[in-house]
Order: sequence, then structure tokens, then C-alpha cells
Amino acid sequence: MPNLDALEQEINNLNSGSSSFTFRTAFTHIDDEAKTTDGNEITRLRGLVSVFGQKIPDLPTFHRLDRDTEDLADTLMLATLAQRIDRINARNQALSDLTESLQEQIDKANGDADLLTRIKDAVDKASKTVAEVKLLVDQLTATDASTKDELKAFIDALGNISSIFNPNGA
Repeated sequence: MPNLDALEQEINNLNSGSSSFTFRTAFTHIDDEAKTTDGNEITRLRGLVSVFGQKIPDLPTFHRLDRDTEDLADTLMLATLAQRIDRINARNQALSDLTESLQEQIDKANGDADLLTRIKDAVDKASKTVAEVKLLVDQLTATDASTKDELKAFIDALGNISSIFNPNGA
């Protein structure tokens, strides 16, 4: 079976004086090559089929060969189109997968943001509660000073814990 370079040479050697047998043999080689050619070579083979079709004499004995050449050209064009569609579909699928993955990450981040907001609200409430308790302890009058100092130390410890979560103060 000829490769595309040999096939191109065979087509280039054809002329209007070549016999129908010579044209038919060249077409058979083109058709055989079309069955095994793939990928990037299909475009080149389509070009060779086009050149071959232009060289076919416009005589009744060549009409069948001319129609076969047109059919082969159409088949190769459809094969090229099918390959392009497959590549586009593969790209679209990759983009779809990426979009889904990004959406998952966005959903996770939104979930984390909600949890972080709830944590911040809880820390704010705890900080307010510590401040309120300090005020209440300061208002104690009947409690002795040592008990008041112990309560203040405990409240300051709670305040220190709150400040870890809320370093700017509440």
C-alpha cells in the first residue's frame, strides 16, 4: 500500500492522456489509504483527493470514477468533521468537569464562611458576656474583696480566651 508521498507522486504523474485503468488504479490506492489514514494525515489526503478529482477527464468512461472520487471526498470531509466534533466534545467535557469541581470548591468555601461567621458571632457573644460579668462583679458590695478578686481573675482568664478569637476587641 503506498504512503501519502508515493500517492502524491502517483497523482502528480496522471494527466488527461492517462488510461482509465491508470486512473482507477490510482483511485484504488487513494481509497486504500483512506481506510488506514487518521488524524493529521486526513487533511493531506483530502487535498490529494481534490487534486485527483481535478485531473479526471470529463469523458463518459470516467463519470463513475468521478462520482466515486466525490463520494470519497465527502467521506473524508465527514471523518474530519467527526474528529473535530469529538475534540470539541472532549474539550466541553473537560470544561464541564472543571466547572463542577470549581462549584464544589465554592460550595465548600461558602459552607466554611457560614461556619466562620457563626464562630465569630459566638465569640462576640462570649466577649460581651465577659464584659457584662465584669460590670456585675464590680457592682458587688456585700462580697468580700478576696472573693471579688478571685471572680475578676476568673473573668480576666475568660477575657483572655475571648481575645484569642477576637484580637481587635469586641
